[in-house]
Amino acid sequence: MKLKRFVAADMHSAMNKIRSELGDDAVIWSSNKLETGVEVIAATEYDDEVMEATEEVIDDEITKNSNPSSHKTLAKEHADAITIGAMQSEISSLRTLLEDQLADLVWDSYKRRTPIHAGLLRKLDAMSVEPQLAQDLIGCAQLDVDPNAAWHHLYQEMTQRVQVTGDNILSKGGLIALMGTTGVGKTTTIAKLAAQFALRHGANQVALITTDAYRVAAHEQLRTYGKIMEVPVRVVSTADELRVAVNKFSHKKLILIDTAGMGQRDNRINDQITLLKQGAPKAKYYLVVSATSQRSVMNEEVKTFRKMPLSGCVLTKLDDAISLGDAITVLMQQRLPVAYVGVGQKVPKDLRVACSKEIIDAAVSLVDETLAADEQATTLSKAG
Repeated sequence: MKLKRFVAADMHSAMNKIRSELGDDAVIWSSNKLETGVEVIAATEYDDEVMEATEEVIDDEITKNSNPSSHKTLAKEHADAITIGAMQSEISSLRTLLEDQLADLVWDSYKRRTPIHAGLLRKLDAMSVEPQLAQDLIGCAQLDVDPNAAWHHLYQEMTQRVQVTGDNILSKGGLIALMGTTGVGKTTTIAKLAAQFALRHGANQVALITTDAYRVAAHEQLRTYGKIMEVPVRVVSTADELRVAVNKFSHKKLILIDTAGMGQRDNRINDQITLLKQGAPKAKYYLVVSATSQRSVMNEEVKTFRKMPLSGCVLTKLDDAISLGDAITVLMQQRLPVAYVGVGQKVPKDLRVACSKEIIDAAVSLVDETLAADEQATTLSKAG
C-alpha cells in the first residue's frame, strides 16, 4: 500500500492531482480543511481485505465517538498503523528468508571445507545431542583421517563418557532406595531387581519397603509382586516406621526401598528426602529416569534428587524411546553413572546391567533408522 498527501486550494484541485499522480484506482483515506485550502490523504496498491477491515473498525469507532472532528484523525491513524504493520510483517518475512538462505549457504560452505567434521556434526544433531556437547565430542575426534575412522574415534569418545556402575546391586545387595518422578517405572524396576536377586540368592534374602503412602495402588502393586515372589513387603509413612522396618529386615542381603513418585517440582519431595535421610541414613540412592523424557525435564530431575548422594541411575523405557540423544546428553553432562537399563515391562527379564557401548549402540541404531527413513522419503518425493 502507498499513501500520499496532497494539498490544494480546493477539493476539486486535489482530486485532479490525485487522479493525475495515482490514477483512477486511488482511494481517499481522509481529508482535512486547512486555512489555505484542503489536505487529502490518498492510497493506492491497497489490499481490499485490509481496506474492508479498516473501514469496519473506523465505522465502529465513529459510532462510539460523537465528535466528528476526530473522524479524520482516526482514519489517518488507522492508515499509518496498517501501513507500518504491513511493512513490519514483510520485513520479518524477508529476515526469516534471508536467515534460512544464509544458514544453507554457511552449511554448504562448511561441508565443502570440512566434510568429515560436518558429517559427524550432522549425525550428532540427528541423534539430538546437545549442540555444545556435540562440538566438544567432535573436538576429541581425529578429523585428519577417513570418515569411518573419524566416526570410530567419536564413537569411542561417547562410550567412554557414558559412565556405568557395574552389577553392584544384584551382586552385592545392600540397602537400596530408588527415587524418581511419577511414571518413570520405579515400582516395576524394584520388582525386576527383587526377582533377579531372588533367583541368584534366594527369595528369603530379599525384602521390600515402600514409602509411597500417598497412593494405594502403588503399594498394592508392590504387595502383589511380593506375594508372587514370596518376599515380605512393608508400607511406611514416617522416618521411625522406616527405621523399624530396616532393622527388622537387617538379616536380609537385599532391602529395596520404593519411594513415592511425584513431579520434580512437588514440594513433598523434600519430605521424602528427609524421611529417607532420617529413617535409612546408610542407604544407597539410585535415581530412576525415563529415556523418553525431554532433556530439560531430565536435567531438572537430576538437580532435584541430587540433594541426596546418588550412587547412580536406572535408565528405563529404552524400548519406547525414539531418540536417546537427550538421555546421553544428560548422562554425560551430569556425569551420572548408569547401573541398569529397562527395556520392557516383563518381570524380571527386561532389566539389564548397563553397558555404555550398548547404550551408544542403541542411540546410533535409532538415528540410523531415522536418517534412512528420511532419505527414502526424499527419494520417493523426487521420483514422484
